[in-house]
Amino acid sequence: MDDPEFIVDDELERRLKFLERLDKTVKNKKSYEPETLFLRKFTMYLIESAGKKAGIVKDKKLISGEEILSKASNKLVVKEGRPLYMVGEPKLHEKDIAVLDYMRNLIGKKSKLVEDREFLLRNVVSACKKFNVEFSQSYLDKISYYLYKHFLGFGRLQPLIEDMKVTGIYCYGVNHPILVDYKEAHKIGTNLVFEDNRVLNDVVLKLGRKVGVEVSMDNPVLDISFSGLRVHAVYGADITSSRFIILREKS
Repeated sequence: MDDPEFIVDDELERRLKFLERLDKTVKNKKSYEPETLFLRKFTMYLIESAGKKAGIVKDKKLISGEEILSKASNKLVVKEGRPLYMVGEPKLHEKDIAVLDYMRNLIGKKSKLVEDREFLLRNVVSACKKFNVEFSQSYLDKISYYLYKHFLGFGRLQPLIEDMKVTGIYCYGVNHPILVDYKEAHKIGTNLVFEDNRVLNDVVLKLGRKVGVEVSMDNPVLDISFSGLRVHAVYGADITSSRFIILREKS
């Protein structure tokens, strides 16, 4: 097991908070005297140095979705003589799920917080302390990946949507492996399976909300286009499960 970049250090955290308060105080000064300008620069240097010591990069307040989603790694393999599209994602353990639940409850309906570096850093550190998890930059990246998928992305489908070589995604219901069109190959099996109809229903609901359409038992059919994708889906009832087809439109 690789050593973490650092373990949460209460003293280091207190120093960072103190330096950030000092920075705000200095910024509020209107004077342009050399002493004031020097103090501003020196304070920023201390904050950056403390952040680097902790393995923290705070160059931007907002983090891009592309940067977050780079943590997935997909590949085509051959299994039992057949091609199989394997989605590779950071592995989740029991405590990771607890941290994710904590963060999801914290974010609630304010989904844009997922792109706020400072919010994520501060609260993932708190969650790690709460659930006794070792914190590192790579751990923050992993939690950010799953939060982005949940709040701003396509959930379990996100790695498939992100791969531009995937031109079609087919789901025929619960317990049926998702199939994909990949490059020139048609309907290749994947390692993704929806085993819970509630989770599958949620995917269909999210697809509709991408264009402001509310899918329901009374309005179960979804036929929409957005962001270069053509989506046809049917929301599942009590007996039948949801199903969908997503095709990438040719440019």
